[in-house]
Parts: sequence; structure tokens; C-alpha cells
Amino acid sequence: MSKKKPNGGSGCGTVLLFAFLLCIAIAIYSYAWIPAIGAIIFFFVKKDRTDRTRNLIISSVVAITSLFVFIGMKATPELSGINVEWGKTEFTVSDKVEIKVTPIPSDAKIKSLEMSENPIAQLEYKDGKAIISFESEGEASVFFTANGNVQSGMEDIKVVSQAQLDDNTGESDENQPVNTNAHKVKVHFIDVGQGLSVLVQSDGKNLIYDGGDRSTSSFVVSYLKEQNVETIDYLISSHYDDDHLSGLIGCLNAFNVENVIGSDYIHDSNLYQSFIDTVSSKNLEVQHPSVGDVFELGSTEFTILSPKEINQSESNDNSVAIKITCGENGFILTGDAESGSEADMIASGINLSCDVLCLGHHGSASSTSWDFLQKTVPEFAVISCGADNQYGHPDKDTLDKLSSMNISLYRTDKQGTIIAESDGENISWNTEPCNDYSPGSIEDAGTEVQTTDSAQTSEPNQTQEQQERMVWIPQSGSKYHSNSSCSGMKNPTQVTQSEAEAMGYEPCKRCH
Repeated sequence: MSKKKPNGGSGCGTVLLFAFLLCIAIAIYSYAWIPAIGAIIFFFVKKDRTDRTRNLIISSVVAITSLFVFIGMKATPELSGINVEWGKTEFTVSDKVEIKVTPIPSDAKIKSLEMSENPIAQLEYKDGKAIISFESEGEASVFFTANGNVQSGMEDIKVVSQAQLDDNTGESDENQPVNTNAHKVKVHFIDVGQGLSVLVQSDGKNLIYDGGDRSTSSFVVSYLKEQNVETIDYLISSHYDDDHLSGLIGCLNAFNVENVIGSDYIHDSNLYQSFIDTVSSKNLEVQHPSVGDVFELGSTEFTILSPKEINQSESNDNSVAIKITCGENGFILTGDAESGSEADMIASGINLSCDVLCLGHHGSASSTSWDFLQKTVPEFAVISCGADNQYGHPDKDTLDKLSSMNISLYRTDKQGTIIAESDGENISWNTEPCNDYSPGSIEDAGTEVQTTDSAQTSEPNQTQEQQERMVWIPQSGSKYHSNSSCSGMKNPTQVTQSEAEAMGYEPCKRCH
């Protein structure tokens, strides 16, 4: 009598055992080790052969189920205790790009973070957090690996430069090359009436050149705030006459100022002393750079053009003139520098060619000589002056020169604040040139055309300023006088009334 074979013969058992061991091996490789060990214990706990076959089937089902559960979790990191904060997937370089992975709970560990090979991104791992940071434009595919083999799905990150974004839509132009070293400068010729104030901005850096008179000081401060100025990197006083200096004191009080540049002379006025005291109160000092010194301002630079030497008796010729260079474009600001200072600039050998010339001394005849115009050869001229000012600025002789050279003209008395913007190659303006070459005074008939030939001479130019009333100013005090004996002045100085007012003096009530 033959013996009856037990259920689940050896052939079937061998196949099931092989499949079971294979599932166990895969489960262990997948880190599904807890149910795998449970299945092994369940299989071997009983010796009965029939139970073994049944237990083998049950254990295989457990192992296979655990395997599929953990495979599914590979695409869902959150199920394994990892929180992925992807955020947005398109950034500009200027953004603070951070993609964080935070373990939850605290005992979950991120072993590594992998990215496609791309030099734009860097990985920093600290205190259980992984942060990707981007330095330049490009694309990167990112995925995370945690607890050995639990991964997130692939995530594509695109980083573009700000210059690629469309100004209107904010969309990027992927095909447009970007010049990260592009030059850019914005020059504001602020309308301060009969005075001068110029704001220069480049890559978040700010320069203020003169600040207008007392009546426009608060306006200049407000204007700078509207242009989002918080720090003035360079505050330059061309010279210390009231119509150039007063507003700078307001700027010193309203903004964080890094550097102050001025002319190296002492102006006998209370306004000058107030300026010096304010500079000192900000723990600054007035710097007196030499002709030819160059300073960086964002992606642009400016060069000191004057004064070559100091003239204690003539404030205007002490003006600090500068040339702003932005790529191929140049802007020259001369304060109230007159023809003598212009001659020194020409003799310095510095390249004076420019695109934009802000005329000296508000377009008066004492500045903007033929020699200086022929050396600078500007395409555009800007005159900062007040409408119907008492000095008759700008002068007909100066305007005739501009007209004869076909220099496009902007005037603050006719057009208000004028803004020029350069990308290093081209200059754009907020308005068209007025090309109004009419003098400030309708009585100004001009004189004979000046010549650059040193062998020739012309009749002296009797301007309105030279013909106006003369007054006396004291060594100390704030009033000007019609006679030298008023108020017991000692060693008074005679100047024109306009010069006295420009220095901050007011009329004496006794003699006026």
C-alpha cells in the first residue's frame, strides 16, 4: 500500500519557496524589512508540512504586498515622512531662490539630494534641511533621495535673468542673449529754478551733484525719495554758492550719505559754515580729489575734471566739474565753471568728448567758450535756469554757439525736469529737445561772434551781470549793503548784488 503524498507536493512547494525567497530578497532590498522578517517568522514557526504550504502562500502575499506599498511610496516622499516645499519653479536671478526639504518627523533623515549636472545651482545640507541656491541663469532638474531609495518625482527648475523678462508681461525671452555686464545710467536734471541739481543713478548707486537753493531744498529731497533713493553714495558740491549748495544740506539730513566731495576753498557765508557743520555731524569729511581721479558708481564711473587750482576771489572758477562715463556715452557737469576753468580742463589732456553737456553757469556768456564746445563736441546740451530770471540766463551769445553747431537743446526753464537714460550705447530722454535758442532776456541782443584764434581779439562782452548794481559784503554777517560804511563794517568786499545773493546774503534793511 503506497503512502499518500502530503498536500502541496514537493514540486509546488519548491516553486512557492523560490518565489517566496525572491520576494523576501526584493522586500529587504527595498527596505521593507519589517514585514519581510514577519513573513519569515510566520513561515518557520510551525513544523507541520501542510501548514508550511499554507503559511508559505500567506507569507508570499505579505511580502509582495509590502513590496508594492513601498514601491508606491518612492514617488510620494510625504508618505515616508518627508515634506517637500517646491514653491514656484521659475525664478529670476535676483530672487532668493530656495527649495527646502524638511524631514517630518524629526527622526527621518535625508541622506542626499541629487541634481542634474548644472553649474548654476549649489546644494547646502544642514540640520536635516537641504537648500538649493542658484547663482546664474539656466535650467536644472532636481529630485531628492531619502532613507536610501525613497525619491520624489523629477522637478524642473528654470532660472532666468531679470533682463530677459518682458517689461510688460514679466515673461522671459529664452532666446535673447543677456549681457550681465551691461552699462546703465539715469541722469535727472532736476528743475530747481535758477540753480542746479543733478541726480545720477546706476545699478542702485546714487550721486547728487548740487542741490539748488533754499527755496527748492525740500523739493529736491522729495524728488530723490520718489526715485527710491535711500543712500547717497556720492554727494558733490560743485562750489559753495547758495543756488548750488543749499539743497545738499537738506540731502545730508534726509539720507544716508557715504561720501562728500567739494572744492577746497573757504566760502565766507553762513550757508557754507552750515554745510561744513552738517557734514561733520554725520561723521563725514569733505573730500577734495585731484583732477583725473576716477570713482566708480555702479556700472559707470566719473572723472574729476576741475578745479586745477583754487582762486579764493572767484567762487565760480573753483567749481568741481565731472565727466560721467557709461560705456560709449559721456555726460559732463561743470557747475558754474567759467572760461578760465574750461581752458584748464582742455589743457589737462583728459578726453572731454561727450554726448551731453550741462552748460556752466546756467548758460551765461562767461562759460561755454568756443574752445570748450569744440573739445567736448556734445550732441545734446542742457541748461538749468529759472524762467524769467533776473540775470537774463541763458545768454544769447551762448545760445548762438549751440545753434551754429546744431547741438540739440534742453532747458529746465522751458521743460521742467529732464531725464536722460543711457545703456552704454544709446541715450533716451523723457521728452524731445525744445531747441529754443531764445535768450533769457528779450533785451539781450548779443555781441560779435567770439573767435578761437588767440591772435584775434573781440570787444569785451558787457553782460547784464557785469552791468548790474554793486554792493558790499562784510567779513562776517549775513547782510549785503549799498555802501561800505553801513553797520560799521571792517574791510568789506565789493561784489555784484547777484553774487551776494548767490552767497546767501540778504539785503540790509537800513540801507536798502
